[in-house]
Amino acid sequence: MTDSILLNVSTNGLENVSSTHDFTFRTDKLNLNPDKRYSCALLSYSLWYSWYNITNSNNQFKFTSPTGTQTITIPNGNYGVSDLSNYIKTQIPINDSPTGIKFTGNYNTLRVDLELETGFSVDFTIANTFNSLFGLDPLLYNVVGITSGQSPANISNSVDALLINCSILDASKNITNNSSTTALHFITPKVGPGSNIAETIAFPLYLPVSVAGHINTIRFSITDQSGNLLDLNNENVSLSLSIREVR
Repeated sequence: MTDSILLNVSTNGLENVSSTHDFTFRTDKLNLNPDKRYSCALLSYSLWYSWYNITNSNNQFKFTSPTGTQTITIPNGNYGVSDLSNYIKTQIPINDSPTGIKFTGNYNTLRVDLELETGFSVDFTIANTFNSLFGLDPLLYNVVGITSGQSPANISNSVDALLINCSILDASKNITNNSSTTALHFITPKVGPGSNIAETIAFPLYLPVSVAGHINTIRFSITDQSGNLLDLNNENVSLSLSIREVR
């Protein structure tokens, strides 16, 4: 009879999980025959679109209004162009025009347009600001009217896809962007921020497992398409895997 194990893992209820995007599953029940070869496939997954595009690395915004110059800290979160524009609007001094600084997505050019009124300027030369999300160069913008971004907007902060990684996979048989990895599954989100990303995989792909015998720990991680860890802000992750003997 062929060995086969169904492994269900959820960060909800696991002990010693400090970050749900990079955690270790510990078990004393996963025993594989050391004389056999095994493969592993992801059957289903559930996680949340909970990573941020505004973090401590890009949450500063410096502007000048007729009242004076100030630098504000934008609360960390996931923002669209209009979300950021509206938040900045709330930070403009009450005696100044609330529409003095306006960012608008231009869906024809895929750029972000910055519109300034007289007496307003935006300083994107400072550190830890978000100009790259809008495709705007790190410049001081003080021209009244509309200035379009020099590059296409990158509001996703270069997160275009997700990888679910599993440490027991044979990295020598797994290539992502010409690098050996332990990627178990590749996800392109079809929902927006704050939504659940879930799927039952119709045709699971079995990948070679690099270990056998008693497996004490498995490390799971969620990264972007380039292998960078993707902070899920401790929203839970649930995975269902099949481990089976290779005939």
